Amino acid sequence: MAVPADVQEEIKELLDPANTTGVHVKLEKILVFLEKVLQSGLKKDLLPPNSLGIEIAVGPEERSKQLRANQQMIGQRKGMLAPLQGGERFLSLASSHFNQFCRALDHGRTKADGTQLHMTPEIKALVESGWQWTMLKAEAAVMFPDLPAFCSMSMNAHNSNTILTNELEAMMELAALHRSGMRMQDAVPAVCQSKASGHSLLVGEENINLLAHYNFRLPGCQLNFLRIALLATILSSKRHQDGISKLVFKSDFDKLKGKSTTLAMEDLLSQGWASCQKVANKALNEMSFGKFCVRLVLHALQKEKFSRDGLSFDSFQAIVEELSVDLEGGEHVPSSSVAAVKATDAHKVKDLLKASPDEVAMLQNSHIIVGKNYTHKEYKEQVLDGIKDGCGVFKHVPLFGETLEAVASMEELKDWKSTKKEMCRLCPRDVIKDRLPEACPLVLDEWDKMCASYLLAEAYKENNKANVDMVALTKFPNGLLALRKLKVKELQLYPVGTLAKVKEQHKTDDLLAKGATLVKFKGVAYQAQGFKAYNPIKSEEAGVVCAYFYVKATEDEQEANLQVIWKTYKDLLIPVLENPKPVAEQTPLLKGKDVSATPPAKKAMKA
Repeated sequence: MAVPADVQEEIKELLDPANTTGVHVKLEKILVFLEKVLQSGLKKDLLPPNSLGIEIAVGPEERSKQLRANQQMIGQRKGMLAPLQGGERFLSLASSHFNQFCRALDHGRTKADGTQLHMTPEIKALVESGWQWTMLKAEAAVMFPDLPAFCSMSMNAHNSNTILTNELEAMMELAALHRSGMRMQDAVPAVCQSKASGHSLLVGEENINLLAHYNFRLPGCQLNFLRIALLATILSSKRHQDGISKLVFKSDFDKLKGKSTTLAMEDLLSQGWASCQKVANKALNEMSFGKFCVRLVLHALQKEKFSRDGLSFDSFQAIVEELSVDLEGGEHVPSSSVAAVKATDAHKVKDLLKASPDEVAMLQNSHIIVGKNYTHKEYKEQVLDGIKDGCGVFKHVPLFGETLEAVASMEELKDWKSTKKEMCRLCPRDVIKDRLPEACPLVLDEWDKMCASYLLAEAYKENNKANVDMVALTKFPNGLLALRKLKVKELQLYPVGTLAKVKEQHKTDDLLAKGATLVKFKGVAYQAQGFKAYNPIKSEEAGVVCAYFYVKATEDEQEANLQVIWKTYKDLLIPVLENPKPVAEQTPLLKGKDVSATPPAKKAMKA
């Protein structure tokens, strides 16, 4: 399918969207490459072996997609890359940076600082004559959709020792490989071997581990959107040292652990993402959602003073409203210029001769904004309800009784100070009702565990048939020994200790097979852990002797003289060790490893 280009092609190649994992051409790399070319010269004969491309798609839909991706890339560079000419026939898969650099030179483009790119005579001759390329037929991409990406990665593999990739680009490469069908456990080492972490602003090893593995103590919720929002905040930080972001730390993760506000943030982020997807302008919705993520995190962590756009918000709701404004704004305004734009709007020239008294009052008191909260030394928290006849009308809504109103003249408005403190309000009864201890799921689960613990202790006291006349504790090694002859089922050993609810209830059989001690209460499994065990070797230390936990397991079923049976005590299903056959005097007590992993049907026992 490869067609050697014997004729020297004019430079009319675009960049394949599959190339560079969506990152496309990096201008800083082009400038570095230019400096190297100017310093070391150019060897034209080295270009053909590294120049690979593919025909632009024949199908109108795929062709339009490829051209649109290139047009978007060129538009984002603001005059640094050559425009589309309409006669392009191929997409580059290798030598893409050098190709784009030559196209920029040919069209007289500028560098990042606005200065003109200058061609050396050597490069000018190359641009005019072109060089030989190996081109793939468009049908190859139809037959093998992943071929362009594979060729691009393969041809650029030799750059892995010199081209550094930051963490965000590595994540994008992982996503691309995973989407193409590669397993994540294979994609991670592939990216690690081909790329090294770069010198852009880095997340840092500690934060990467926290983002991936931190337990926010909110069962049943992975908080994927929150983790993305934290990553966006870290990467966009103004605070960094030695190239590593220094804005979010483990203590900030701890602030979000187990909080209802954390769940609220996850819900808002999920809804915000859904709203952004409804906007046709992809660049606008992605930028808006990114700003939304960062604003929510900075507000929750009380770090809004480090915001890039200089904005602070009184509540999550205000941030949601700002997202709506961003999505309705049409053309995107960069974050760094938002504050400047708002400042410009605030200082527009106005005709005071034609202004109303209300407008004059607002102009003379720039800190006064209708709907905001204010305080005064003689009043409680007030909300500015509006401006009437040149005076500010403030209202306070008490918990009970009528609304209080205060009117401040133009001169008195300067004595009112803005505040983030809200007026005291009654919480909704429906919300409180669902969070009372007798209705809250968190408390109900804890109560069930306490009841199960109590029943286990009660069952032990009433039914455990083991005393110092029947069994003895041994050391070197630790174990249990029968002091006298035991009749069939004479010995019954009950466990007692602390309980912990099994997180993955469907894996209880696996835990039992591994030797874990489980009890069941109301159909829920709890793992029993013995109290701190007494160690006969260190007799001076404190500890508890629960005979159940001192019984050793044996692989020889002939030696086993104890087996697990299940007994029900007041709705609690308990595993009990019992001797199914007589046990001779002075015999070690051992349980077989092949214990029943599934409790039988409940059979009530007398309490």
